[in-house]
Amino acid sequence: MILGKKVRIKPTPEQEEQLWRSAGTARWAYNWTLARQEENYRDGGKFISDGKLRKELTELKQMEGYAWLYNVSNNIAKQAVKDACDSFKKFFKKQSAFPLCSNGMVFKNINKSAGVRKMEERLRGLQRRVSRKYEMNKEGSRFVKTCNIVKVEKSVRLLHRRLTNIRTNHVHQATNAIAKTKPGAVAVEYQGNDEECSFVKSDCATKPAQVQTPTTVQV
Repeated sequence: MILGKKVRIKPTPEQEEQLWRSAGTARWAYNWTLARQEENYRDGGKFISDGKLRKELTELKQMEGYAWLYNVSNNIAKQAVKDACDSFKKFFKKQSAFPLCSNGMVFKNINKSAGVRKMEERLRGLQRRVSRKYEMNKEGSRFVKTCNIVKVEKSVRLLHRRLTNIRTNHVHQATNAIAKTKPGAVAVEYQGNDEECSFVKSDCATKPAQVQTPTTVQV
């Protein structure tokens, strides 16, 4: 039996920045290795050893524009290269499909479903209704909250909660479906930089960016 343990870490801001930097470097090294192997594969080759690719990567660090690779531990890129090469070994042994290719499993965007769109439309209507009621009951510069306003605001909160539950349930169903395939490992790649990731978490992010719950999935 294989048991999994979930561990939560609480890094300092400096440690968190270094963790993001390490993850980004590992992702880059993994994708760079795949690109080299794929190019070699198209040219008729079958496999480039991870030792050779690590030497190429060491030479690449000396070139202009790649000094940032020294900002993290050397083992980060080394392990990423090894993992990518292991994927290709399995591919040539017919133990797995081509790396990064989808197995056909697709999860639809729940936010584009008719049910969610209808609830969002209703939510906007209720929010406009609350705004109008506040303006109607305004006394000078002071807003007066009436029983009707309290009632509508309660409906707004309930609708917000329902939408949140629907989106969270959709994410859990997707991750559960992935887990049931019993993968050896699951890799989640964020297509963006650290600034974009921080922006999504911030209050100033647009609603479409926030409702996708990019920080909900925990690996």
